[in-house]
Amino acid sequence: MSHTKNIHFLPPELYPHIAESLIDDRRSLRAFALTCRAWRAVGQGFLFRRISVTGERRFYELMWLLDAHPEAGVWIHELCVSTLFERPQNDWIYTIPVLLPTRLTALHTLTFSNVTDLMAYDEEKFFPNLSPAFPSIRTLNVMDCTLPLAAFIDYLSLLGNLDSLLIEGFRLPNTVTVRRDFTSQEHPWEGLVVPSSSCVARLRSFALCRSSTHACPTNNFVRWLGHASGLRSLSLDINRHQDLQNVGRLINAIGPSLENLGLGIYTQDYSFTEYINLSSCTSLRTFALRPSHFSPIPLLSQLVSPHLRKITLIDILERHIHPPLCALFRKSVFAAVEIFIVSTRCKEFSEPMMCMMAELSAHLIYSQNRLLLEH
Repeated sequence: MSHTKNIHFLPPELYPHIAESLIDDRRSLRAFALTCRAWRAVGQGFLFRRISVTGERRFYELMWLLDAHPEAGVWIHELCVSTLFERPQNDWIYTIPVLLPTRLTALHTLTFSNVTDLMAYDEEKFFPNLSPAFPSIRTLNVMDCTLPLAAFIDYLSLLGNLDSLLIEGFRLPNTVTVRRDFTSQEHPWEGLVVPSSSCVARLRSFALCRSSTHACPTNNFVRWLGHASGLRSLSLDINRHQDLQNVGRLINAIGPSLENLGLGIYTQDYSFTEYINLSSCTSLRTFALRPSHFSPIPLLSQLVSPHLRKITLIDILERHIHPPLCALFRKSVFAAVEIFIVSTRCKEFSEPMMCMMAELSAHLIYSQNRLLLEH
């Protein structure tokens, strides 16, 4: 007696969704690509979507792969370049604008990570050559690098299609000279020359994250961002009192068009609300706050946007949360808001925190040890 097994096939339109959900799990993604020929055709593209080049040997391995399989070049959308653990000078980086553009025609995200001598490539016109070589680049991430800030903004002006910029954990060998009367200017970005071809007018997302060992040059970037009329997402870490006034002026100027705002306030000055007012942010959809020692209530009380849908509070001291936060979140402006309370320092929340979560259970999303806001 024969038995017939029922075999169920997934619709082909689901394959890309499955592969995309595995993109952060390389092992599972490889297994997906090896399952069958149809899955391999989809999985290969996602396997090569994000490529990390950590040193000279990996760089030339990538070159060999692209020479042997040119079709793989169109799969690579995100490239991360790192010189971690290598010698101080990395001459192979000079060849990136020369050797890779014809091979990576679909590249839209470029990341420099741990390139401690990035400032050295200014003399060889590395950045000026980078823009015409990769006109498809939309996102630039510069992380833990040594930056020639005096010329860096000029370099950014050359990236005509750039719409997202992240700068995190950097070193500054040179700084832009700031006039002594800078903080007294009504609009501190006035007088700063921005080329008409600059990407700043088209920039839609900017994030400046603090370094553990070096202060962020917040004021220098605030002067530049004052011309960013198209900015929709802004994330700034503030380390010094003198930055507060100019960050406040920037938010007042571009606040009506902002949809996503993240602030990390690391100063010891509790009078930050004298300078920063969020009432102009009438289009805000998400707001993230990263304080460590003060109450978030003053800033949260300023939120008036009817479009607000998510608030993320990171490492808030418990004494600042319950009960005043419960009363605040009962206001009508927070009626449709999801609240993310994130702890990166402790494994468990205390009883007062759990009580607050119970009171706000209607729209509170509880999370531990995870950063849920994406810039």
